[in-house]
Amino acid sequence: TPLPEDAIPVRVQESVVYLNAEEAAYVDMQTRQFLKEQLKETQRKRKLGIPPPPTPGSISYAVYY
Repeated sequence: TPLPEDAIPVRVQESVVYLNAEEAAYVDMQTRQFLKEQLKETQRKRKLGIPPPPTPGSISYAVYY
């Protein structure tokens, strides 16, 4: 099938990184901290009534009063 005219070429690059135990522990700690903060922010927004971001590929709309 031919590509649409507005198709944009995308390059995906994957790489493997080897870490020692200390570096891996640091990355794990930072990842856990990031996820914890992300959860806190999501809970804060939920309490304030701020809706979550739309799911990619879904149609979103807003209702203004």
